[in-house]
Amino acid sequence: MAEYLEKDLQDFLMEYGGFSAEENYFEDEITFLEKEFSLENHRRIDILGESRNFVYIIELKRNIIDANALVQVLKYKTAFETFLKPQKKVRCILVAPEIDSNTHNAI
Repeated sequence: MAEYLEKDLQDFLMEYGGFSAEENYFEDEITFLEKEFSLENHRRIDILGESRNFVYIIELKRNIIDANALVQVLKYKTAFETFLKPQKKVRCILVAPEIDSNTHNAI
């Protein structure tokens, strides 16, 4: 598997602009709004996205999604909802080439 940095994937996805309803597993189109979105607690969301009904917190991992990544994205979700009080429901997406088997079994 080719080595890449999270930033490379982030730049690629931002250039791509989003996911159409036909190419994703969600009910409508997701538009990528901003990369490195800053939260009040000095955390940064890799990519913030939005669809008609939801806001998406998209966290990118270079190698593997594990329990720490899951906790991290849920902390981002809590902070986003607490500080920004969005009108839409918030969903989280983790992107990586692989998921740890224990984490996969837990979700």
